[in-house]
Amino acid sequence: DYYDDNRDQFFTEEMIDVAYVQLAKADLMSAVDVTSEALQAFYTDRIDLYTQDEQRRIAHILIAVSEDQDRNAALAKILEIQSELDAGVAFSELAKSFSEDPGSAAVGGDLGMAERDIFVAPFETAAFELASQGDISPPVETEFGFHLIQLSELEPATVTPFDLVAESVEQAYREETVKEDYVASMSELDEMAFEDSDLQGISDQLNLDIVELTGQGRGSTVGILANAAVKEALFSPDLMIDGNNSAVIELNDGAAVVVRVTAYAESMLKPFEAVTKEIETTLRQIKASGLAQSLALEVVAKLQAGEITRAVAEAYGVEWSVKTNMTRYQSDIPQALRTQAFALPKPSASAKSIGIAQLDDGDVAVVSVTNVRNPEDSPIAGMENQAIAQLLENQLGGLEFQRFQSSLQKLGDIQGQNF
Repeated sequence: DYYDDNRDQFFTEEMIDVAYVQLAKADLMSAVDVTSEALQAFYTDRIDLYTQDEQRRIAHILIAVSEDQDRNAALAKILEIQSELDAGVAFSELAKSFSEDPGSAAVGGDLGMAERDIFVAPFETAAFELASQGDISPPVETEFGFHLIQLSELEPATVTPFDLVAESVEQAYREETVKEDYVASMSELDEMAFEDSDLQGISDQLNLDIVELTGQGRGSTVGILANAAVKEALFSPDLMIDGNNSAVIELNDGAAVVVRVTAYAESMLKPFEAVTKEIETTLRQIKASGLAQSLALEVVAKLQAGEITRAVAEAYGVEWSVKTNMTRYQSDIPQALRTQAFALPKPSASAKSIGIAQLDDGDVAVVSVTNVRNPEDSPIAGMENQAIAQLLENQLGGLEFQRFQSSLQKLGDIQGQNF
């Protein structure tokens, strides 16, 4: 009796009706009273947020202190280079000739544009004390050795005018204004959710709409049920069985909800009468699949015995298809067929290589590989290759498969009700 043996297949999904209120920071922000004076004051107080820091293009010459070159030797060498600079030799040429920084020497010591907090402290202090483009520092000692530093280019700090950032200033002003109110409202919402037996009092007190969703299962992703924490709360015994409100659940940085279950339908076994047609269909499919497998085995036996493929296909009233030059990743051939075809051994001169493939749609295919060509085999070019391929398709076939769909459609209906 299929129904009794497979009862777990015929249970309804447990379902709930959901109600919730949502506190959204965006709603509080939209209610903020904004004036031009307030925005201008907010902008001025936070002018650093709208300021592009000073940018400097820095170049340097490094003489490293190492095992092969002690501190005194490195200092003497950097002082010699400084003398060359004083004599008018170009900084970039001296950097190319003498700098021991492999990353910048070839480009004249250039380190690119930089802001503060990029370099080690002594280097940065000296670099940002240079006042004018072209200025060169005295020797500066760091953990790497001695440097001469040049200010190659200077871009002063710039303040973005208010008019260009007015929209972002207003957004930031609204967010800052409601920050404390939002936290306070969440705290109040959480307290009321614990104390109240429904959502109506919360809705009235905080002016929040009650939203309802009906007929939701564990697999639902409708609205807030896409949130894992919400779903976990809704299907907990505390809400689903006891009927309590949830605690506040934060959906993201700007929204929080309190949810409750307003109706619960537990999972129940469907009566036999309600699933009779479903069972009949399933049993037909099982019987058809078994028959298809049996037919496939018969076809394989006949082909292995040497019977002609086309004649066998016609005898069973099934579709016969031929594919030549099939590749492992040919998308117009079902994957199960390709997998089976390339898993079969290479056919011999006197025998085909035959197997069975179970297709995704429930059909069964017999796969017969008649020839295998490796990539290194000498190809036949142009029209001659096409002509031979056409001949093979018409007469022999590279991949032959018989699908049993038409046979399955001929199966008789199942009679009776003893399942």
